[in-house]
Amino acid sequence: MSDYVSNEDELMFSLYKALKHGKSEQAASSVALNTREYMKLKKRQSRARERAELEKGVVPFNAKTARDALADAAMAILATDADGATHIRKVLRQIFNDKPGAPLRIEADARSGKLKPRFLK
Repeated sequence: MSDYVSNEDELMFSLYKALKHGKSEQAASSVALNTREYMKLKKRQSRARERAELEKGVVPFNAKTARDALADAAMAILATDADGATHIRKVLRQIFNDKPGAPLRIEADARSGKLKPRFLK
């Protein structure tokens, strides 16, 4: 395997092969236990990597930061009435269809700077 594959990755691959080739129920339960441990380890590593990136001032790439970046872009488009602002207004009206003043308030707050972006400065 390549230099980028950890021992844990190799273990998971060997367990996968054992399971694929019809090993016993005991092997399957061992795989499940090792899978949970593996996933816990990978999550810890991922969180540590994100903390290190944040300390360096680098925004980690994950679903939350992607949504925040898209929200920043939408705020900037609304605030400047750039191309696409009409579509953003339409989406806001659909989302807040029972609160007709909400899209107008969101746009006004984006323009005034009251609604602050997370990443754009």
